[in-house]
Amino acid sequence: MYKKIRLLFLLATSGLLLSACYYNNEEELYGSKVLCDTSDSSYSQSVLPILQQRCLSCHGASTFATMTNGTNLDGYNEIKVQVDNGLLLKVINHQAGATPMPYNGTKLSDCEIKKITNWINAGAKNN
Repeated sequence: MYKKIRLLFLLATSGLLLSACYYNNEEELYGSKVLCDTSDSSYSQSVLPILQQRCLSCHGASTFATMTNGTNLDGYNEIKVQVDNGLLLKVINHQAGATPMPYNGTKLSDCEIKKITNWINAGAKNN
């Protein structure tokens, strides 16, 4: 009888210890949650950093003529042309009728696309 009580006590104690050490870490369970702040729809703060990181290596002033059939995105005026003709949103959203960009690269993140879209919807100002 003493052995059964001791065994039950050990099992119960070990179960409590194991359950006491368990915790739900939301990041480990669901992955890191990166917030997408689209409240700032300015060219200089939202759009330009994305273009610098993801576009200008091919569409910059020094490379566009030789690498991309002449599409220059190195400057507000050049980007505004692509906004006004609707091509910028088509290429970053990988829509039919446009070559998906970045070419042979990974699509811009949903957050990056939202930032550019919000900037365009706010008038695509040079701010």
